[in-house]
Formats: sequence, C-alpha cells, structure tokens
Amino acid sequence: TSELKVALESSEAANKYKSQIVATVSHEMIAPLHTIQNCLETSLDALPDNPNNHVLREHHQRALVRSDELNDLINNILIHGKLEANSVKSTLLPLALIPLMRACADKITPYLERNRNRLRLLGDDGTVVSDQMMLNQVINNLLGNACKFTVNGEITLKWWLEAGYLVIEVADTGCGIPKPDLAKIFDSFWQVDMSMTRTYGGIGIG
Repeated sequence: TSELKVALESSEAANKYKSQIVATVSHEMIAPLHTIQNCLETSLDALPDNPNNHVLREHHQRALVRSDELNDLINNILIHGKLEANSVKSTLLPLALIPLMRACADKITPYLERNRNRLRLLGDDGTVVSDQMMLNQVINNLLGNACKFTVNGEITLKWWLEAGYLVIEVADTGCGIPKPDLAKIFDSFWQVDMSMTRTYGGIGIG
C-alpha cells in the first residue's frame, strides 16, 4: 500500500510539473506569434490586390489562417493549465445567442473551407448568462473537431434553452469515434490515433 501511495504521489507531481512546463512554454510562445501575425497582416494590407500579387496574397492569407490555428492551440493549452490549477476566473454577462453562434461560425470558416464542409445553425434567439470567452472556447473546440474529422460533409450547430440551461449540440457526418474509445474522450492529451504518423493533428485537449 505504501509503495502504491508513493507511486501515485510521484505520478501526480510529474503531471503537475508537466502541466507547469507546458503552460510556461505556451505562454512564452504567444508574444512572438502575435508579432508574426501582425507582420503578416501589415504585409498583406500593403500588397496591392491585383493579378500580379495573387500568389503572394494567397500565401499570406494561408499563413494567417495557420497562425490563427496555432494561436488557438496555445490558448487551449493555457486554459487547460488554468483549469487544472483551479485558477480560471469567470466573468458572467448576459449574452445574446444568435450573435454568439454566428461569431463562432465565422471563426471556423477557414476550417470549413479546407475540408469542403457545410455548416448549419439551428436555434432560436435568447439570452444566457455566461462567460463569453469560455463559452466561445467550448463551441469553437467542438466545431473545430467536427471540421477536422469531416470531409465533404455537413456539420450542425444546434442550441436551445432548457430549464434555465443552455444546451449545445454539435453533430457531423464525419468518421466518428469508435465505441471502445468513447470513455476516453475527456482524457487530457489523448487521441484515438496517438502515433507520430497520424492523419489528424491536434494535441488532444479540445
């Protein structure tokens, strides 16, 4: 029993240390990434929109999309670290549902276009009291995963109010998750395919 206790304490300490390292490294990546994004945006604005610059503008836009993806990944890691440390502070405000959902839909447009997917929004307007940043994070993670694992398909974002709660449902026509792996979907840094040659990217905390 004492050996198991020591092993458990060592494992917990290692996980805590790993989370701290990951969060620190991720935080340090934010500043240079934002500088890269600002330079790309400034350069793109300075490029005349004419046929001679078509290829250059296309490369700039593609680089901006990928830098936005990297920014989202880093933010996911930082939020994950705060959640583990119980240091997330919520700011609760009344939020209009349709503008919120449309903003999330606009955010994932590049992901939709990459795999040629269609997005449907199904829900009525209303107001919910919540933390806008965290709610956006949840919805965008669900939509981002749906886009990543669906090709030439349809994704549906549906929401409704029920007994004072906001219920959000995301469905897609993608590959899905094998039933034996469903119990693991909330495990940190886990994916169905964990190999270095896996088809789908990501870090498994979406």
